[in-house]
Amino acid sequence: MRDAQDFAYIRCVTTNGTTSRVSESIPISLVEGTVMSSASLLMMNNAPDESNEPEAQTDEPEEVRYSVVIEYKFENGKTAAQPWTISLVAGEDYVLDIKSPEVGGYKPDIDVVTANILNIQSPKTFTVTYSPSSMNFQVVHHLQNIDDNDYTVDDIVTKVGTTESYVGSNLEKNYEGFDVLLYNTQIVIAADGSTVVNIYYDRNYYRVSLALNGGHGAEPFFARYDTPIDANSLTPQKPGYSFAGWSPKLPATVPAEDTSYTATWAPAKTTVTVVYWYENPDDTNYTYAGYVTKEATTGDTVKSADYENDFARDKIHFPIRNTSKDETVTVSGDGSTTLNVYFYRKTYTLTFLQCKVAHHTNACCNKQHFLF
Repeated sequence: MRDAQDFAYIRCVTTNGTTSRVSESIPISLVEGTVMSSASLLMMNNAPDESNEPEAQTDEPEEVRYSVVIEYKFENGKTAAQPWTISLVAGEDYVLDIKSPEVGGYKPDIDVVTANILNIQSPKTFTVTYSPSSMNFQVVHHLQNIDDNDYTVDDIVTKVGTTESYVGSNLEKNYEGFDVLLYNTQIVIAADGSTVVNIYYDRNYYRVSLALNGGHGAEPFFARYDTPIDANSLTPQKPGYSFAGWSPKLPATVPAEDTSYTATWAPAKTTVTVVYWYENPDDTNYTYAGYVTKEATTGDTVKSADYENDFARDKIHFPIRNTSKDETVTVSGDGSTTLNVYFYRKTYTLTFLQCKVAHHTNACCNKQHFLF
């Protein structure tokens, strides 16, 4: 508020700790929006002087304390664990025996910090440095499937490395029938044991050759290692023979190399056509008389003599086999074997007498002979 002289009044409040002091009223002149400088000076002159106030007296001197700190650092200076600290009164004795904390993947250069502090008069700092230590990591081996290009985990192996170092090479396994693919050897081993290295292996293709040995109906093929082999679908055929298997024996799955297998055969029953011939009456050639079909075993040897009497021939007029024309043949499995048997024609001598009748007496003057 203003008085008759158009002065306003203000008071100053000062605080020290929990004590507040208020000055006497100070007159000031106001100019619109400002306080005159003379009023400001008056305020300064009339403000209570706290510097003249006596300080509170204490019965005891202020306590002096010093800190003892153990810092846990990595080799690069970064913090490995929260520091350990204790505050000691000046002159105090203290026996330090503090076990260094565990930090996964790292080992401290001091397992237990020990010190006998006597009459401490200054701060103390101890430093424990952590360096990389042995750490496990996992190697997962993936094998390519037989029927598609996906992979299946075959094995998980735990390896040991050093924290912050690379996993390195030579982590692959030697799988028969597989080729290892390239993998990352510069994965850094994590301190928490979470590192995983995935290694993939592709199946190799191999040729299975089939020598049919005169047969047909089975083809060679390429297939991935360990592909199942369906032996029933690889059964060839050969006329006059029964399939007796493969040599060597066909495996259940494709082996880890190119291989060859030969078909073996067991002779089977087949037929032989036996053709019979009669000697002509008027020359040395022969005329077809007929045939019979006989069963025989493939590969056997048959002779004309074996079937001499298997044809219903005219034995009266063709009684004797012409042995000079006998044949010996090996039976073919396709039933195409033909064997010929030849017979002589039986001969007869007819004698005709021509006679003259003279004076009623018989007299033969000529003879004629005919062969049949």
